[in-house]
Amino acid sequence: MTSLDLLAAWLFDNYPNDLLMPLKPGTKIPDRTHKGGVWSWELFEQYKKKNTIVDVGILLKNLCVADFDDVPTALAFEEAFPELMEAPMEETKKGRHYFFRRPDYCDAEGYFDGARQISGVVVDFKSVCTSGTSGLICVCPSTDKVWVRPPWVHAPKDISRELLNRICKPKNRGPQPHPQHQSQPRQISGRINEKYFVFLCSPGSPDAFIGLLCKDVPVDGPLTSLHRSILPDLQFIYNQISESRATLTSTVPGTSCTLFHGNTVNSVMTVNVRGKEATVDNVKKIDAIQKRMHESTDDHVTSSLGYPIFLGVGVNNGTINVFNGIDPDAGRKTDEELTTLLMEVSPDVIARMKFSPDAKSSNCNGIYYCDPKSHVWTQESNAFHEQVLLSCFRPVLGRMSPADRRHIQSKRGRGDILYAVASRQLHRRFDELLDSNLDMFVLDNGLFDMSSSSSTNVVPHFRPLEQNDYVSMTAGWSYDASAANDTRHALDAFLRQVFPVDIERRVILTYIAHLLSGRRTIKKFLVLTDRRAGNNGKSTFAKLLQSFFGSLCKSSTKFVCKGSFDQDRNSHDGGLQNFKGKRLIIAEELKHTMTLDDAMLKSYSGGEGTLVEGRKMGSADEFRFVWQAGFILIFNQGDCPKFDAADQAFMDRIIVAPMRSKFVRLMGEDDGDYTYEMDVDIVARLPTWRSALADVLLEHLDTNVLITLPPSMSEWRQGIVEGANPLSDWIEELIEVTGVQTDYIIMGELKRTFSASGSCVVPPKEFPGLARAYLLGQPGVTYKEEARVALEEARVALEEARVALEEARVALEEARVALEEARVALEVARVAQEAVERERAAKEDALEEARVAQEAVERERAAKEDALEVARVAQEAVERERAAKEDALEEARVAQEAVERERAAKEAAQEAARIAGAAARAGAGANAAAADAKFPCTGYSRAVQARAQRGRFVLLVRVIFSETVRSRQGRLPRGYQLSDCTIAFYDMETRLAKLEEEHMRSSMYQQLQIDNLQKLMDAQGKRTDVVNDNMQAMMARFEETWIREAAASVREVVDQELLEGVLNAELRTLAVDSVPSFKLKLLKAIK
Repeated sequence: MTSLDLLAAWLFDNYPNDLLMPLKPGTKIPDRTHKGGVWSWELFEQYKKKNTIVDVGILLKNLCVADFDDVPTALAFEEAFPELMEAPMEETKKGRHYFFRRPDYCDAEGYFDGARQISGVVVDFKSVCTSGTSGLICVCPSTDKVWVRPPWVHAPKDISRELLNRICKPKNRGPQPHPQHQSQPRQISGRINEKYFVFLCSPGSPDAFIGLLCKDVPVDGPLTSLHRSILPDLQFIYNQISESRATLTSTVPGTSCTLFHGNTVNSVMTVNVRGKEATVDNVKKIDAIQKRMHESTDDHVTSSLGYPIFLGVGVNNGTINVFNGIDPDAGRKTDEELTTLLMEVSPDVIARMKFSPDAKSSNCNGIYYCDPKSHVWTQESNAFHEQVLLSCFRPVLGRMSPADRRHIQSKRGRGDILYAVASRQLHRRFDELLDSNLDMFVLDNGLFDMSSSSSTNVVPHFRPLEQNDYVSMTAGWSYDASAANDTRHALDAFLRQVFPVDIERRVILTYIAHLLSGRRTIKKFLVLTDRRAGNNGKSTFAKLLQSFFGSLCKSSTKFVCKGSFDQDRNSHDGGLQNFKGKRLIIAEELKHTMTLDDAMLKSYSGGEGTLVEGRKMGSADEFRFVWQAGFILIFNQGDCPKFDAADQAFMDRIIVAPMRSKFVRLMGEDDGDYTYEMDVDIVARLPTWRSALADVLLEHLDTNVLITLPPSMSEWRQGIVEGANPLSDWIEELIEVTGVQTDYIIMGELKRTFSASGSCVVPPKEFPGLARAYLLGQPGVTYKEEARVALEEARVALEEARVALEEARVALEEARVALEEARVALEVARVAQEAVERERAAKEDALEEARVAQEAVERERAAKEDALEVARVAQEAVERERAAKEDALEEARVAQEAVERERAAKEAAQEAARIAGAAARAGAGANAAAADAKFPCTGYSRAVQARAQRGRFVLLVRVIFSETVRSRQGRLPRGYQLSDCTIAFYDMETRLAKLEEEHMRSSMYQQLQIDNLQKLMDAQGKRTDVVNDNMQAMMARFEETWIREAAASVREVVDQELLEGVLNAELRTLAVDSVPSFKLKLLKAIK
């Protein structure tokens, strides 16, 4: 609820004639006409619904307002009139508004609305006008308006006549002297000459000097010329004759001046010189005149006292106010020292004070105080605490200096010391600590301690109240054990009459007993109802509980119901703060037209520890507390309020107390059971039973009784539920409860029947829940959601099928893997079989080769025999081979020299090793050729020589290739590295070497055949030239084959452009050098 809503509600309830008026935004102009009484609360509500209210004012009738335009003036008035500090107040952009009730005598004496009615006092009096039209005051939540003490928290009082006369001038009376302006009997220290001054005193305290007026004060020295007809050296006498008028009278007869509204912007002076009047309105001239008047006044005061004082002169009201005399603080203790002294003298008193600041107590107003007798904490005003502090100082006043005594007895001093004490006793959120102990039931003379950690016993016991219990409210009565014994019999008799069934009475008293503690562990609330048309003791029993719980009980019907209050409660939760510490909420006289707030009831009866939070009313501060209250709902037969009958959780929280009794004035009026004669005086005796009721409740603390309710109470609860269920009559007419387990109805068919009936009792979507709630309340009826069960079974079956399908998929995957493994195994077996076949064939080939080898051995044996025959021929061949060897060595030497020349031109050191290795291999070839010389065949020797020549060519090509490639690396193809060239060249050499080996084996075999043929032909005397020619032709063919392979290999591994350069250089060399034709053929083939 907003501050505007709160203000409207407060005005409507207390001051309905003072209406709220919307203002034009940013102005103080009413947005609607109100003269003649045309404005009303109904029109305001209509305006509020259609428009957003930014600025608002109050049309004043029974209220009046002191409107101060600056804060210093307001504070000065608060010092003089303490009633301002207790009145409702709001702060404005520059000043303050104080609200009061308009006294009855105002109309008769003429106190009406007006601005600046007292000259020099910057305050307006806002009230009804002389014409009867309401005055207007702009209030919060308007722009730059803030409530400090809102009126719905601090009720306004009548404005005092003293304050009223200070700010308002009556219009029906003649001018009257202000009470403060009366001369007082003088015995005032200071020796101020009363010939010149009239003393002003504080209202109610004639010895409190606050200022003075002047009469016949000589103004020494010349004044600035007032008028051209007045001589500048004339002497004047100064008089302050009223609040707004002062006079200067010349010592020369016939010359006088009158100053009006001194020290204001409206200051003017009239001059009368020998009957000639003139007006002086020159501001500078009047300021100079007043300054001289003030100086003269100060001089006279100083000469009268003997020492100077500091005066402020009649700025606002034409008086001379003494702001400071001799410094009153000289020689006194500081406020901190006085506070320390106070805490040493009365530490127990200070310990009973706690200051918890909030938006309303920023000036320390509202300090908590613990009463030393009752030990109950209350929030008191500053005036109360100042008196407490003064009483604490009394024992040491005799030992204090006059300055200290004067200070602590002054209003400012008391306020300063109270501020210092509040600073030391600061306890933020102290208000949350109050009444927060859930294990205490507090009375005026003690408390029942319900905590299980009690120092004496685990059973609840009664003990005195202590300061540290932090209690701010009690039940409001005192426990008396003797009175409990005396009244116990009467109380028991009353309870037996109201609740005649023992088990039901036990359940009800157990629920009441568990409210002694603030721990709401039982998720229940109690309902009292009857079936006998009233007079059952419900209200009497409620009064007994209200008397017992006292201030811990709150009666509120609207709180438990939905409706307009529901909107108010949700729009501003500050109203919940009033329920802090309450143990019982009673809602009486509920009607069938009301609707219970079942969500709220479930929330606040939902178990222990429910936390309530919100914003404090009229403040930005927040509050929080643990909910402690239980609920009792009371209604007559047929007046059960509405609630959600389909909410099973809500119905399970209900405990119905059957009010079976009937109280009649004369027996015989009702012949039913449990009928008793009415006791008309019983209400007066209820307070005397409180102690006895405490004993009874302490005997019913076993909450296990509430777990399972008696069948009779369950039957009454079912009756309430059926009464709240709009389908009860319809289902009861349609369905018969047979009690046979095999009989059933289908909810879907029942709903279709209801829809076909055309009934509009409930919406179709609410039908299943209400029908289920009704049927479950019938004995022997169970409810099964078959469709949901079938659906659940189908879901389970579907899940099982999904699992089986997943398992099948896994099995299929495993089979696929096994099949793949079998395929691999089969492939391995096939490969193994092939390997076996190859091995068998290899063995057969080996056997065949062994047979051939055997035959070769036989042939070799025959050949050896033949070799012995041709030894002589071999010797000759050796000689020839030696000559060939020498020729080969010579050629190797020439090649070595060519290599050395190339190495010197390139990288001599690196290629020397390569050439040496090549030479070694060439030597080895020569050695092999020499060894082969044992064959006496000139053709084979030429083959060996040709082999050596080819080796030298390969060596020469390698050198040329490597050196040329190194010198032309920049010309290599993109991505083609030197290492790639080298590896490829080595591959070429390997292929040529293999080709060479095959040729040599073939040459050897051919040579053997030729030698045998040569021997045969020699024996026959035939020519051998043909044989040699055939041998040479065969070698020529191999040489051509080798040249083609070598040329193809070189072209394959060497870049063509690079190869062109190398070969051209070589061919030019071959053209002039004497080289074998073999090399020339090879180079040309490569090119």
